[in-house]
Amino acid sequence: MSDLFDIIPHNDNVMVIRLTIKELDMYNIPIFNDDMKSMIGQGKPHIVFDMQNIHYMDSSALGAFFNIKKKTDENGQKMFLTSLNKATAMLFRLSRADELLTFYETVEEAVNHI
Repeated sequence: MSDLFDIIPHNDNVMVIRLTIKELDMYNIPIFNDDMKSMIGQGKPHIVFDMQNIHYMDSSALGAFFNIKKKTDENGQKMFLTSLNKATAMLFRLSRADELLTFYETVEEAVNHI
């Protein structure tokens, strides 16, 4: 298990990944990327990222989420981001990531829309 996130049990169709760190940046993104490679394709058709603990992200984190989105699409999976704070949400909007990624206010909201 990673020091960057916890897997929250949900159901057979959804994997909830709760990020446990406050910052996702160039210093920890290589570990995050390696961890995500092993998580994607594990048979769960939907992956929900709970971002409630993230207070800062840089462009390397944005790139990581774009790569995860690409891989989940290739595997026939869906990816959702939830519980973003205002600063993190603004970063996604400014980078126009909100046109490519799907966001929900809460994990429960994302799961209910699946």
